[in-house]
Amino acid sequence: MKNRTLRFTRLDKLDDAQEVELVSRKHWSQYLFVSSWSTLTDESQAMWQSYAGYNGVRIGLPKHPFAEFTLESRRELNHFVKGEIISPLPIEQIYNEKWIIINTPYHKDLFGQAVKYYKKPDEHIRPVMQDEKGGILFNYYDLAVNKSSTWKHQEEFRYIYFIVPSNPNVLDAWKRTGNPFPIYQHTYEHLQKKKNSPITYFDSPLGDALNHVEVTIGPTCTGEDVAKIEELVSRYTTHGKIQRSDLTGYVKE
Repeated sequence: MKNRTLRFTRLDKLDDAQEVELVSRKHWSQYLFVSSWSTLTDESQAMWQSYAGYNGVRIGLPKHPFAEFTLESRRELNHFVKGEIISPLPIEQIYNEKWIIINTPYHKDLFGQAVKYYKKPDEHIRPVMQDEKGGILFNYYDLAVNKSSTWKHQEEFRYIYFIVPSNPNVLDAWKRTGNPFPIYQHTYEHLQKKKNSPITYFDSPLGDALNHVEVTIGPTCTGEDVAKIEELVSRYTTHGKIQRSDLTGYVKE
């Protein structure tokens, strides 16, 4: 709350180990960063136990809680956009010396998606196609959205970034020449040659949505816990709401 950002976790660090196996190229899982939420409106005892614990909190935010930036054309990058393209990140946070985001998050309906559940999710792995020059033809928005039906109780909705490590020389070459080929080549090498990523998480800035956060206090939280939560919500939001769990008084610590 203090930083007003939402942390994205690498796919290969999530609790469902099968998710790595469900990516078209397994080593791509280290480039996929997700923020997982649930569309459940009613409280779930299983979700409390699995993620927050009875003495934790449940956080509710609007569907697209991110900051909004208007992307502008950048001649030195040969990056031209028409009209007002709204993104949860400014262009310098999409392309920089530390990382390159492949699935540029222009479209809300693609950046945030409901997870699809299948009895045999491995049968729904999208094949990777290549053109005659070896270029990868793939819709990166299709990655990290399939799971086994054993997880269906989560009713998960997730936001996804596909991030590969950058290189200062590559970005400098793009700026000097306006030719994006160095970026394409650099990205291609990571996707094809299984290069490791040193990036372990990604923080995406939140917008005004944080001011309208809804916090549900866990059923076994103490009076001291409640006081701390109230203080944080008061300090970092303008219209944040706090409510007690429906399970308060009905579960054991």
